[in-house]
Amino acid sequence: MKSQNRINQLHVITLFWVGLVIAGFWMVINYQVKPGAMAIPEENVVSFDDPNSSWHLIAFLHPECTCSRATLEELNILQKRLGNLVSIRIFISSPFSLDETKESEIYRLATRSHDWSVDIDLEAVLATQMLAYTSGICYLYSPNEELIFAGGITASRGHSGPAAGQEIISAAVRGDQQAIGQLKQYPVYGCGIQDKSHLVISKI
Repeated sequence: MKSQNRINQLHVITLFWVGLVIAGFWMVINYQVKPGAMAIPEENVVSFDDPNSSWHLIAFLHPECTCSRATLEELNILQKRLGNLVSIRIFISSPFSLDETKESEIYRLATRSHDWSVDIDLEAVLATQMLAYTSGICYLYSPNEELIFAGGITASRGHSGPAAGQEIISAAVRGDQQAIGQLKQYPVYGCGIQDKSHLVISKI
């Protein structure tokens, strides 16, 4: 009897741990594929100051959102793919101080490239005006300053690789009329722009 009870207890413990593992795995997957908040700005408040480019891609990133490393990687690929057809402007929209923002990993990674411009958006003022609620949100504007695309360019949180957002941008800039004809949207995956819980400034 004692032996049978012992076996039953082991079964219960095993099932309990299996359940915890499955629950933990599900939480991780759910976190990776759950999109962030997104809205369409009524008007663009960002000035386009690159006379050599007709298309403009604007990105908003939280300085401590590690998910946005993947966004920077994909922006780099888009820049190389499209060249001078598009100018990229990145805003590091930060709830932290200027010095803290400059010490962040995302800011340092972004400023390593000379293929785009990087600005610090303190207190996320501009992001708020543009309804950019989630780190990684991108807006593509046509030569006549019409919003063509709004959304993310990664397939999930922190996931580098092909994603529909990238393809929409590439197609539009290259003149695909289907991509240009109507506003296209794609989910954005990242941390909340106004989130202050990431205040552990990463040194790289």
